Amino acid sequence: MIQVEQLGKSFGAVEAITDVSFQARDQRITALLGPNGAGKSTTLRILSTVITADTGTASVGGFSVAEAPMAVRSEIGVLPHATGLYERLSARENIRYYGELH
Repeated sequence: MIQVEQLGKSFGAVEAITDVSFQARDQRITALLGPNGAGKSTTLRILSTVITADTGTASVGGFSVAEAPMAVRSEIGVLPHATGLYERLSARENIRYYGELH
């Protein structure tokens, strides 16, 4: 499960996210929806331990993203905006390919 409580992140004077809270339960599909600039990518970057939150807490699989980033990374897979996927392969083939590389 992913647990997010009152997450906040600023970049200088710009507040990217403020008081974001939600749960994403196991074996369910969860989507973050919002317009450009709403903080979706910032939230995902915090959850994937790429950046740290200024305020609040977040955990993935019971591991704190702030205190146990390597444990969190072992629990997740992330495909950022620049996908790096091969267009000639199907989604399943891409997953298989990258899984075998890992």
